[in-house]
Amino acid sequence: MAGFLVLYTYLTTNTVMINEKENNINNKNSNEICKRISRCSLILIVSIIEFACRIIRPIFALYYKKLEVGEIMTFIYIIVLSRFFFSHYMIKNTLYRHHIISLIIFSIGYFIKVILAFSVGDLNLEKWPYFIAFTIQLILMGLEDILNKLLMTEKYMLPHILMFLRGLYNSGMAIILAIIIKFSGFEFTILSYNNIFLTFLILIFFFLFFNFFNVFINFTFTPHHLSFINLVFYMLLLLLYRIFSNQSVLLIVSEQIIYLFMIFSTLLFNEMIIINKCGLNKNTRKQNLIEVQYEFDENRDSELISEKKENETE
Repeated sequence: MAGFLVLYTYLTTNTVMINEKENNINNKNSNEICKRISRCSLILIVSIIEFACRIIRPIFALYYKKLEVGEIMTFIYIIVLSRFFFSHYMIKNTLYRHHIISLIIFSIGYFIKVILAFSVGDLNLEKWPYFIAFTIQLILMGLEDILNKLLMTEKYMLPHILMFLRGLYNSGMAIILAIIIKFSGFEFTILSYNNIFLTFLILIFFFLFFNFFNVFINFTFTPHHLSFINLVFYMLLLLLYRIFSNQSVLLIVSEQIIYLFMIFSTLLFNEMIIINKCGLNKNTRKQNLIEVQYEFDENRDSELISEKKENETE
């Protein structure tokens, strides 16, 4: 459904995709990954990763009890570390001092969160295969965001076109998987109730909005801005879960303080907060703009002085 909606947007706006030859001509200094892999191949890789992320947890849910909110909250922030890692090694983002400090703050906060989860009994170690699968899923989701960013910046793809093509690829893989399950003789039970169609429709629109929002933020800003949004969303979700579960006030306050530090680290990484101490403001976008403006003003002043001298000699 998402594919047909973005196709409609594509047709009504008369958007024309740039062909691969033009990309290769205009993008000689592009990312090495994009030089080696064609656009179609990269979209296929992203679609396979997305499809794998969607089926990992349902498959394990057939054999294990579903993960509790506390367990999900313990692992969910691996996706943030995944984005940090893949953006550095694939997009070749240089890590400056404020980035490194941000990573240290986030890592310390996450380590304390894991220790806290063990101490309050959030983790059931009998589910360790599920935890490993969930970790792999989160790492792949971080990789997916980075590859999406490469497609939109290095391959000149607009968000709705990327969503449409991913929707086509995923639909094809879903059909193939359904055929395999049908002829393999595997049986599973689907819970049925009166409003199942309405629930299914709501889920479709929810995931459509969620995916479009993620891709749009990724296109407009960076994958690390998604990390900030994820942190805020899951912090509020965990807060509500703790309150309705009648957890201790000390636990709730401790977790919120930890998450505030982690949120601060993403703000520092994204340069939404700039600290003008200890060289943490160097190599930021704002500082670079100030230096460029200063250099421009200096050159302009020197040109005016030389022009004035020429006029005086005449």
